[in-house]
Amino acid sequence: MLTEKDLATNTIGAYEFMSNQRGQTYIDDDGDLKADDGQPVDVIEKEMQKKNNVHQLKRGNE
Repeated sequence: MLTEKDLATNTIGAYEFMSNQRGQTYIDDDGDLKADDGQPVDVIEKEMQKKNNVHQLKRGNE
């Protein structure tokens, strides 16, 4: 991971290098978590829930 501080805006940036290791996740340029094949992790998790027939219950206004 590479970090930097922009002195003009006083913001901090963090960049994760894509390792090309099978099964490794990474953060893309837009800040989205992706699997090693470039597929978004949230999409993979939703597909796995459907496949495993898992239902998430939410409380209140969530």
